[in-house]
Amino acid sequence: MNAFGLGEVNLMKQNAISQGKALRPLAAISKARHLTVLWIVQAMYGNGAMIGLRQTIINLLLPPIRVDQSVENIMLSAVGHGTAAGGAHAVCVSQLGSVITLPAIRLDFVWYANNLHHPKDETMTQQTDRIRIQAEPFQEFASKLYQSAGVPKADADAVAQMQVETDMRGTYSHGTRALSGYVRGILKGEINPTPNPHVLTDAPSTALIDADSSLGHVAGIRAMRLAIEKAHTTGIAAVAVRNSNHYGAAACFAMMALPEKMIGFTTTKTGGASVVPYGGVSGLLGNHPIAYAIPAKEELPIVLDMAVGMSAWGKVGVYGMEGKILPPDWVLDADGNPTQEPGQARGMLPFGGYKGHGLAIVMSIISGVMTGGPAACNRTPETPPELGRRGHFFYALKVSNFCPFDEFTEAVDLEIRTIRGAKRGDDVERIYLPGEIESLNHQEAVRHGISLHRKHLGALAELANELGVNVFWE
Repeated sequence: MNAFGLGEVNLMKQNAISQGKALRPLAAISKARHLTVLWIVQAMYGNGAMIGLRQTIINLLLPPIRVDQSVENIMLSAVGHGTAAGGAHAVCVSQLGSVITLPAIRLDFVWYANNLHHPKDETMTQQTDRIRIQAEPFQEFASKLYQSAGVPKADADAVAQMQVETDMRGTYSHGTRALSGYVRGILKGEINPTPNPHVLTDAPSTALIDADSSLGHVAGIRAMRLAIEKAHTTGIAAVAVRNSNHYGAAACFAMMALPEKMIGFTTTKTGGASVVPYGGVSGLLGNHPIAYAIPAKEELPIVLDMAVGMSAWGKVGVYGMEGKILPPDWVLDADGNPTQEPGQARGMLPFGGYKGHGLAIVMSIISGVMTGGPAACNRTPETPPELGRRGHFFYALKVSNFCPFDEFTEAVDLEIRTIRGAKRGDDVERIYLPGEIESLNHQEAVRHGISLHRKHLGALAELANELGVNVFWE
């Protein structure tokens, strides 16, 4: 993505000054979560200067800009262009009291009155540390890696598709970044590439499946499909899984219910005791996810996917990979002290204090104890492997068994629009609904490819070279 050079920005400033006016900053807001920077600049000059500034921006930005001009304002909108992570961000310029929005334009400079400098943060480096690749060949590549480790093609394709979709949503911590670990787990004999899963208990609206140490995605897809199938008959159905492995992003399984006009839910027992109980100093609870997917009519569906800790551990790994420090109040080191260094993180603090602490315990019981295995804090070397591995829990709820589906989705749309239209704080660009940012990221990835860190791709390339799989982006 192109950044403005010093001379180019000076040209913009000179254009405005030539009209006898000046520019001054209204605000500069860092949007690090979306890997972009939003700059809001106030234009304090007349209509002629505004047109000149508009033309300068047009000349500097690539790809081409579409211009719509009316009597009261001038709106510039980027055509087929987005931010590094695909969010719909904007630069807003005030002209005669009105706000003009320039969607998806990134300005990599800070303008403090007449003093100009490039920001010394991660945004500039991330432009060169990330490359875009297309989803289809990436998915084929990922499937070949699994097949090279002995996974049947149908399962390899299913897991690869789910992981690439996760990357497209911007959840890099749980997408293909984890692929190398899964494949190496297969090669070490820790994950069964050709499992024989079987149903242990079955009832009209419930089931318990032994996954035979399969890839977690394979077990999760089968379990959620079974829950949906049963819910078509009974209205609501729950399926639990034991003897499985890490299943990636929980949202993927909850979202499987959406095309069936259902609400989906899932949680899973994580691998280790890593979340600090409220008031404690070391990890004892699991960092279990909670994911819901709720259909809407015209709006994007509500998709909530969150960990009971302040963050998923995979995201801590992403921070380390990208050489970034963690936000404060996320983790503790081995001595129980707060740290922002990813490599020193040993205990994750629960989100919301005692609230995350409580949810961690409940999710552990639902997805772990109820599937026949111990809680993370009670796992020992003597725990049988089939009970010590991951447990999952899924349910599907058929909306029309409770109210007409159209009536339901229209009400969901109304709630979404009411919340989005709420009065915002001075520094708030937009109120997002759960899953909305990920959906926007996905749309961006469809248009322009998936933005991935070079270290992320480097780890996959290393594995591919070991397995004799061609690396298509080199």
